[in-house]
Amino acid sequence: MWFAKLEDYRYYNHKDPDVKQGLKKRGDRKEGEQIHIQVIVSRKDATNGIKLSLMNTSRGKNAEHSKKMGQFDRVAFKQSGESLFDSLFSFDRQLKDTMAYANVQKNGKLAQREQLGVLTEGASQNYQSRSVANELAQGVAEGLFTTTAVMLAAAGTTATSFLGVMPEPLYTAGANIVPESEAEKKKKKVAGPADHALKL
Repeated sequence: MWFAKLEDYRYYNHKDPDVKQGLKKRGDRKEGEQIHIQVIVSRKDATNGIKLSLMNTSRGKNAEHSKKMGQFDRVAFKQSGESLFDSLFSFDRQLKDTMAYANVQKNGKLAQREQLGVLTEGASQNYQSRSVANELAQGVAEGLFTTTAVMLAAAGTTATSFLGVMPEPLYTAGANIVPESEAEKKKKKVAGPADHALKL
């Protein structure tokens, strides 16, 4: 059982920086577009027999325990909501706006954050890599890939093709030319005591 309420306005509360700085008062209406939806999910299911908790990610001790106590995977709930919204409204979600990206940045291991870094770089290079990156990000969040190479192999691509054409190094005329005065200084380097000792 769930209930959703469409709201047009948001109001400042005691946690807002503007209220803390004295710029706004608690309860003042926020400016700009503030339309949003409040979703309330029942503590129990429609039969009133299975307990649900949005803060519970436990799947129970075993299958029987899960059936008895009820289970709720809030990560899967959020992910399915995001996917459904994107498909219904043809929303072109950027990688950094995905739930998987936020989840890895907050709770991910170093290897997962490195994989996400490669996905972010690829997504910024071209559109094709961006669509692949959004798909792979969910697998990264679930810990499906041990390395970046394994992650890219799962998508049937390599790092080079995924990242696109990397910028060519620029040639600047005279960049490797040492001024004559510097070259003369190097030739006239005075030998120190250690140099004399090695020659003996």
